Amino acid sequence: LALMHQVSFLRSLLVKCTILTRESSSCDLENITSVIKKNIPHLLSLATVDPVSAVCNLYQSSSFRGVQLDVLKNLLKEGDIPFLEKIALRLWKHFRSPAKDLRSSTISIDPLYPSSLADSDTLNALVQLTALAGEVAISETKVRALTHFPSVRLSGAALERMTGRWFYEVTLLSDGLMQLGWANSLFRCDPICGQGVGDHIHSWAYDGLRSKKWNVSCESYGRRWKLGDTVGVLVDMDLLEMRFYLNGEDLGTAFEDFSAYELHPAFSLNVRQCIRVNFGQYKFLHPPNEVDGKPFKPVVAALLSKYQQLQQINAPPKMSISSPQTTLSPKKSGNIVMPTFSTTRNDDSPQHPSQANVGIASSTV
Repeated sequence: LALMHQVSFLRSLLVKCTILTRESSSCDLENITSVIKKNIPHLLSLATVDPVSAVCNLYQSSSFRGVQLDVLKNLLKEGDIPFLEKIALRLWKHFRSPAKDLRSSTISIDPLYPSSLADSDTLNALVQLTALAGEVAISETKVRALTHFPSVRLSGAALERMTGRWFYEVTLLSDGLMQLGWANSLFRCDPICGQGVGDHIHSWAYDGLRSKKWNVSCESYGRRWKLGDTVGVLVDMDLLEMRFYLNGEDLGTAFEDFSAYELHPAFSLNVRQCIRVNFGQYKFLHPPNEVDGKPFKPVVAALLSKYQQLQQINAPPKMSISSPQTTLSPKKSGNIVMPTFSTTRNDDSPQHPSQANVGIASSTV
């Protein structure tokens, strides 16, 4: 209950901050600043706790029975869960390491890949989750099923053969029936018949409720997951191998020699099941190790590569004329004015004027 007390305190503090305006007196601002400074240890204490795991432990605690359990459930009503998730997303992931010094005067909550990829706003804007069938509620990185067994795919991340190892993570906000994994562009689903990711020949999934792996048929794989667990999803497009992780534990090879054609992260959730997905916009909780010196790449890197390619293709061409005496004169062709080049050569000038240089980057659930 200490967690709920801290959350309530932080909620009231945020409300006070939101009512501040430019017209607020300096006294009001000083009061809020004073409260924040005095309670920094309480605010940072939220960063050292995984709210999802804390909620799970409370539910499993033998000290809660009958009316007390009903009261606890009311405290954790749907309106409070997103609040806990935002705290977890912005603080807990960064500070949860025991080696992290919370007394440090410099506090950073930047994502894991700010320099090598792009800023967090750009990465978040690139992540577009699409419901293939059924109804879901998508809020930033959170996905919640509203109907029976809808399927969702990450748009734009079409992974191809010989592009390396790709990884993403799923945090379980429920522990029911879900099938998490990959699907290619030929995947088809039917939520009415209960067919989702893993039930079609062009999809592959891990089902931690039943400890199964699915590709049309199922086989025993992994172990039972629970609320708050983190599922790592890895595909090696060089070796054509898929494997899954549960809280950092490698569950072993799940699939091999699959159809490596436009592979996307994809998953299916039963009604009221809920997950939070991280494609690399934020720090991974349990990143995989290198294999034979070959590192993994976050799936968001594929989205960013495609985005940068489109930017360069759509950018206006840059003209570079190396001849010292070159003029540009318009020539009319119908209603369109066409530019033509005329060059006056000297002894040191090249035989032909240089052409326009257009840089195009290579292209890349």
